[in-house]
Amino acid sequence: MTPSQKYIDKVKELEGFKSAPYRDQAGNPTIGYGTCYYANGTPVTMNDAEIDESTASDMLVSKLNTLASQLTSHLTAYGVAPLNSNQFDVILDFCYNEGIGQLVPSNCTFLREMIANVNDPDIAFQLKRWDKDSAGNVEPGLVTRCEWRAETYFTPIDVA
Repeated sequence: MTPSQKYIDKVKELEGFKSAPYRDQAGNPTIGYGTCYYANGTPVTMNDAEIDESTASDMLVSKLNTLASQLTSHLTAYGVAPLNSNQFDVILDFCYNEGIGQLVPSNCTFLREMIANVNDPDIAFQLKRWDKDSAGNVEPGLVTRCEWRAETYFTPIDVA
């Protein structure tokens, strides 16, 4: 599967565009729409030149497409039933924000629930639990993002 345009637009809204390098909440050099690496794999540094919105958008789409491919393989390996595009976008957003390494059954209750039943209503609650920064503090931006995930995961495709 690939990220939907609605999801790409949502990431842009949630992340916001920054032309100059900045440090994200974890202290990582970041640029554009929350990207820590350029398309060629080079990490962003605080000394990098500014980029324009078009470059940032291309970087985001490239990152999301690569991550979507990894996620599809990951979910298949765990035996997760096929997801609709809203569900896929939500899990892709989780991986974009938290890292695909967090999406393992030993760390991730909602993944265990997805393996058993992709429509388990408790998934919404579990998605909302990832609202803390790296220091363990509730972060308002993450609360908003988690609420969007929980709502979107169960939104029918024709409504989203």
